[in-house]
Amino acid sequence: MPVRIEISNDDIKKTERILLEGENMFDDEREVFIKNFSTVDLQAVPGSGKTTALLAKLIAIEEKLPFDNGSGVLVLSHTNAAIDEIKETVRIHSPKLLRFPNYIGTIQSFVNSFLAAPYASNVLDTRLSIIDDSRYKKEVWNNFLKIEWDPKYGKPTTYFYRRHIGKSNAESRKSDLSAKSICRKYMEAEIKSLYYDPINDTINTFRDDSVILRDSTKRMFKGIKKCITDTLYEGIISYKYAYKLGRHYCNLYPKMIHLLQKRFSHVFVDEMQDMNYDQYNILEDLFYSEGKSETVFQRIGDKNQSIYDGRLIDEEVWVDRDYTLKIQGSHRLSVKTSNLVGSFSLYGTQDEDYTIKSLAKDGIKPHLIVYESKNIEEVIPTYASIIKDLKGKKLIPEKSKYPHSVIAWNTDWKTEEELNDTDKIRLIDYYPDFKKRLKSNVSDFENLYSFINCPVGQNNSFKEISNNINNAILKALRIEGFQDENQRYITKRKLVQELKENYKMYQTYKSAIWNSSIEIADSNFDNALSTISDFIEQLLKYFGAKVNYSKHFISSKNLDPSIEPGHFRDREHNKIVINDIELELNTVHSVKGKTHSTTLYLESYYQKYYESYRLADQLKGVPFPSSEKRKFHKHSTIMMYVGLSRARDLVCVSISKENFDAYLSGISVDEWEVIHI
Repeated sequence: MPVRIEISNDDIKKTERILLEGENMFDDEREVFIKNFSTVDLQAVPGSGKTTALLAKLIAIEEKLPFDNGSGVLVLSHTNAAIDEIKETVRIHSPKLLRFPNYIGTIQSFVNSFLAAPYASNVLDTRLSIIDDSRYKKEVWNNFLKIEWDPKYGKPTTYFYRRHIGKSNAESRKSDLSAKSICRKYMEAEIKSLYYDPINDTINTFRDDSVILRDSTKRMFKGIKKCITDTLYEGIISYKYAYKLGRHYCNLYPKMIHLLQKRFSHVFVDEMQDMNYDQYNILEDLFYSEGKSETVFQRIGDKNQSIYDGRLIDEEVWVDRDYTLKIQGSHRLSVKTSNLVGSFSLYGTQDEDYTIKSLAKDGIKPHLIVYESKNIEEVIPTYASIIKDLKGKKLIPEKSKYPHSVIAWNTDWKTEEELNDTDKIRLIDYYPDFKKRLKSNVSDFENLYSFINCPVGQNNSFKEISNNINNAILKALRIEGFQDENQRYITKRKLVQELKENYKMYQTYKSAIWNSSIEIADSNFDNALSTISDFIEQLLKYFGAKVNYSKHFISSKNLDPSIEPGHFRDREHNKIVINDIELELNTVHSVKGKTHSTTLYLESYYQKYYESYRLADQLKGVPFPSSEKRKFHKHSTIMMYVGLSRARDLVCVSISKENFDAYLSGISVDEWEVIHI
């Protein structure tokens, strides 16, 4: 039987004092969820404080730990950033949740640790050393090159050449490249996307899970399988492959499911709408088991924001339980903004019991900025002027912890032809100096200063930042000549093992990584530099040495030329100041889950049309029809829903005069403030 947990009113009051400001209290919707410990879904509107409600539940649970039956709590989310937010509160107020048998992490880290790594060890008899898409692709391709003309495996290049030469010939006629070179690129991309499905004994592609090779008796099949399995035996898999192998591991050893359910009596998954099919299915297999599991499994999120991996879903992944809780009250969205956002709801628009109910003020009417093509670069300055004017009228806070953001679905184009096509508008047309978020693959620099200022991944997460810091520390040790007992340079694993033998030093190490990561995330680079410099000195002293050969590495402030000055960090990238108003320019994908003071949504071209063409009725306040089946209409409404639901104070939308005249000329001025430039 699952552990029985009861949350009292006193428990609720305690969490309110910790999590809420002033005299604020959890309302009935949130209190019902916090007290609920059955298998249930929670659908929550934007700005509803669902993560805060989850944190309240976790804080209340902490006092009930450890459970009598020895089980623990599992908390999962989609991104490192979301997990960092949860851990930051838990670390202070619910530290028991960070200890065994509990686990808080991303769905990827959970599958890696509890399924993929055991599969590699117990089935492949190898140690899983690298989980990385690019490394997996590289190794599979390198293994393919060893057999591509081998008769023993049916000369596999000929097969893949035939698959792609037709479209390569067509492309060659439109470019200066030969059909052979184009075909080679298509072949390489496809080979890198392949995986062996041990459940069905087929060779599939990660792109859409379609089967490429089916007959396992054929030479070709054996050759491609060898390319993939050799990569696995090297301990290298991709992120997606971890889920495939994880499910296979559960098929081979069904007892694993029972053991995981026994360990985790309560499972909470935040941002459930971001889970893809593989992630969704593996969670259902493990913790729902077609309703037979005794684990309390709660899924939390908003299906109307179904974006994952930078992509959009085409079909509904998350199917509600029979019993679903709802939080419909939004603290973020004003009445006028919530009315607008609700029109773009893909799910629940016909359900009167699931609407966005503003808990905030009446708010400012949404603004529609209509521009002529020759004035497109005036759109963003006009937005800045609107903000300044509303600040002067005290309708927008003069100072806010939330940014003024400019967002668009599409930012720039890949081909020269598209770049020169003036009919295809994207963010870069509104602001020509826009540059996509930087992502550096470089993990080695000449000095500590460059490591700290190096752009990391798109999420700018603590994991990405801390990896960079660890690389810098290890380089300092290499420069000083430190090696292990096998005369090899010290790895992160070796360093951690060494430091764990000295509790105080290990805690100093963790504190240095954590504190400097926070400083870097907040763009306080000098503070981070000081923290890491001091730690390296302490570390060398711990090893019985002092700063010697690494002195220049630590002290130099010559930024590596591969890092563009002024764009050190994703958070700083594409910040501009117009009319004394600081603006951030981003994609819609990158601002998901964030809160803005104001938002300008720039209409952009996607699959032959603009948002105003597909969603004219929704901009006029008509709910998105549940009967709509067209894929790109559904894509567009999700993007508008996500983008327009970020702002607390003001929402603006830009549209060309041509599209305005064609689709929106009759829009209500009672609902919109229309500005022509």
